[in-house]
Amino acid sequence: MEKLRKFSFIIATLCIVGALAGKLYRPEWYKYANVAIGVGVFFFLLSLYFERHELKSFFGARSTKYGLNSVVMVILVLAIIAVVNWIVQRHPLKWDTTKNKQFSLSSLTVNTVKNLKQPVKLTAFFTESPLQGEPDAAERRVRAQDLLNNYRANSKNLEITLVDPLKNRLLTEQMGVTSNGTTVVESGKQKTTVSTLEEEDLTNAILRVTSNKETNLYFVQGHGEPSISDTDTNGYSSLADQLKKNNYNIKELKDLAATAKIPDDCNTLVVASTKVPLQDHEIKAIKDYLAAGGRVIVLDDPQGDQSVTKIYEDYKVKADDDFVIDDHQFFFLADPTVPEILPKENTPVTKEFNFRLFLPLARSFTYTQGEGGDINYTPFLESSGTSWGETDKKVAKFDEGVDKKGPLTVGLLITKSVTGDKKRSAETRLVLFGDMNFLQNAFINFGAHKEIFQNCVAWLTEQENLIHLPPKNAHNEIMAVGSNQVTLIGIAIVLVMPVIVLAAGISVWMRRKKL
Repeated sequence: MEKLRKFSFIIATLCIVGALAGKLYRPEWYKYANVAIGVGVFFFLLSLYFERHELKSFFGARSTKYGLNSVVMVILVLAIIAVVNWIVQRHPLKWDTTKNKQFSLSSLTVNTVKNLKQPVKLTAFFTESPLQGEPDAAERRVRAQDLLNNYRANSKNLEITLVDPLKNRLLTEQMGVTSNGTTVVESGKQKTTVSTLEEEDLTNAILRVTSNKETNLYFVQGHGEPSISDTDTNGYSSLADQLKKNNYNIKELKDLAATAKIPDDCNTLVVASTKVPLQDHEIKAIKDYLAAGGRVIVLDDPQGDQSVTKIYEDYKVKADDDFVIDDHQFFFLADPTVPEILPKENTPVTKEFNFRLFLPLARSFTYTQGEGGDINYTPFLESSGTSWGETDKKVAKFDEGVDKKGPLTVGLLITKSVTGDKKRSAETRLVLFGDMNFLQNAFINFGAHKEIFQNCVAWLTEQENLIHLPPKNAHNEIMAVGSNQVTLIGIAIVLVMPVIVLAAGISVWMRRKKL
């Protein structure tokens, strides 16, 4: 019995510590760990029984009572810290102090993932090991994990897995992944991949796998318009590639003159300014398509043929015979004929869109809200207040009473209700741009040009949840400090702070001396 008394506490400690280690490092041994904990608890209670007289005298001492008060306070503080830590882990709070909210999801993305009606699985393949030609692979994995955690925090319907393709080659092959940095997005039978680490691409991939809707864009061709297959500077191939990347079906409408009919599967028709005039029966076909609730984008241009203006003349909009000049805010590699264009806030296509655009030799539009009856106008692109609409094609100089003073509308949304049995939709939607050059390969990447066009397509096809935001660029936030400021900081650290501490010490010493 004496040996049992001596070793019972040691046995209890070994059993409990061993059980906890087993649960931590060998989860599959949990049954044995539970038995060990039970044995440990038994021997611990047995040791308390053997030492009951010593414990009674110990806890009866005055010094023990004071000591227990301190122990209880320490345990209480630790318990409070543990509860706070648990709450923070379950509901983490973050503050993004970067200027462009680089580490935060846009409200559009947050709303998208919060409103998911079905489970979506994201499997991201990012390695921790440096790769040939990709020395920052580990850093990319960290950024991917942060981004995916932001998504996970906003939706219970998102299942997110981060996989190292070098350590899990079997799953990598099964998922058909061939390059590091690929994210596979799945929902039901739908599946797509994302090869970038951009919020826009990831959110649109989620939307693609949760939607069965197919969107067809037709570009009118055959009149000298920019071609979607042309890879030269004047072509639209970069725009077409971006649209295909976002799951749009891009088609050319080359036989409008012969058929005088817009295809039945056309969700959006794009008409760019032409070199050869559109024929009357082609214009009528487009007008009839619009009147039946069709959706059209007109890329007008003051240098192109003016026949495209007939498409929207029934909607009480006038194409001004000018081009926008701004000698204060313009593209730094060009001249005042390539003005900086400002998106208006809170329109259907510019929510959270505070990025610049540059429209070379754009024309402005004139309309009167309410004059068109049941026609509604929403300007979404405007030039600055320092711009004007130049009507003299030879001399770029503002003439009071002749030229219109800015801001000028160069981007306009038009809607009109539709009635009748043969309507395509309940509402006509029309988008007007005062320029066609900004989407050409030469200009498309100098501003958020692709994004504003895709937002217009999403609005036309009533898929406003398909967001297109320019990627957030990482900026190094630098605080410029001058020589005078450096001197003041040095004086404060080396002189002022020590003097304050010394003065406080002297004050305390003098007070104690007087006591």
